[in-house]
Amino acid sequence: MLPDILANAGGVTVSYFEWVQNQEGLMWDVDEVNARLQKIMTRSFHEMVDTMRKHHVPPRAGAMILAVGRVSESHPRTWPLSVIERCRCL
Repeated sequence: MLPDILANAGGVTVSYFEWVQNQEGLMWDVDEVNARLQKIMTRSFHEMVDTMRKHHVPPRAGAMILAVGRVSESHPRTWPLSVIERCRCL
């Protein structure tokens, strides 16, 4: 089963693609959008599986560990507790 966090990321990613195209004056056809989306989502899926195996957690917790970890890396002072400890409760 695909975690909701990862499933939702597909729509968010396509919205980002639309923003990029608007900013750059580009127009990708559906095949280009799908190819880019598949590459990102496949990589994200494998990262989630690796994380859940590494930390022995269910898929949703693996996705959450990745998501919170990425936010934590970009804003280290806003996350005082470890990412793994925050996600163990999922």
